[in-house]
Amino acid sequence: LNSKASSHDPALTDNAATLQTTPGLDLPQKPLECISTSERIATLARGRLIDDGGMSSSDELVLSGGHPHGFIAAVTAAFADHYPLALRPQHIWLMISQAVATHVDLNAEEVREHWVPHKGKKTLEVCCDEFQLGHPNDWESVVSGKPDS
Repeated sequence: LNSKASSHDPALTDNAATLQTTPGLDLPQKPLECISTSERIATLARGRLIDDGGMSSSDELVLSGGHPHGFIAAVTAAFADHYPLALRPQHIWLMISQAVATHVDLNAEEVREHWVPHKGKKTLEVCCDEFQLGHPNDWESVVSGKPDS
């Protein structure tokens, strides 16, 4: 980790542009406090931000505090304390996808005709008998591994 930010010139590494926005800025040397993904999910479940069965098999480290949305927590921590922040196009794409999902959820009746051919709501039932509450269940298989019916 460099202790000082350099220039305004972008550096291209690993197909990513690095922009230094404040030349000469003293960068923090202390790493942000992190915890495992499963610990963070358990914390969010206690706060009722996700369901009690929320689990993850990921062993990645995530920020231990801050905003419950990981992207917002990372950007806020980086901005507030001048930490470097690496973003990829898929991070932005995920934010756009989540915003569209929120918009559809909040305006379901107004946008329904653009998404489905039927009027009104239908019940979608997916049976995952192999899932166990409190275990890191394979949620990806719910979308990709179940037959259409």
